[in-house]
Amino acid sequence: MQSHAEQDLNDQLVIDAVCMRLSAGIEALAALDPTELQSLFGADWSLMWGMRNRIAHGYLLVDPTVIRATLTHDVPTIVRRIRRTLGIAPIDGDRTEEQASEPAVSRAKVDPITGVSDEVDRF
Repeated sequence: MQSHAEQDLNDQLVIDAVCMRLSAGIEALAALDPTELQSLFGADWSLMWGMRNRIAHGYLLVDPTVIRATLTHDVPTIVRRIRRTLGIAPIDGDRTEEQASEPAVSRAKVDPITGVSDEVDRF
C-alpha cells in the first residue's frame, strides 16, 4: 500500500485502489483474536473497523481527503505497531511512536456497525 502513497492521490483510480487495500487489510486484521486486537489498537480498532465499513458499504460517501490522511499518517503507525508486536525491525525511515505527531487513527467517533462518523465532513 505504501507504493500507492507515492502515486498521485488526486487520481481517482489510485484512491480506489487505496480504499480496496485499506478495506482488505482491516478485514485481515479482524481475523486476529479480540484480545490481540485490543492489545494492538485499543479503542482505535472500532474506528478502523468503522472506516472499513464506510469503504465497503458507503463507498460514494468516502472523502478522498480522509483516505489521503489515513494513508499518510495512520497506516505507517499501524504498520509500526504490528511490526513491533511481531518482533520485526522497523523499516528505514520509520518514525518512532514519539516522533509521530498524528494519532494512530482519527479521533472521530465512528459507529462500528454503520461506519458513520460524528464528524460528517471527514467522511
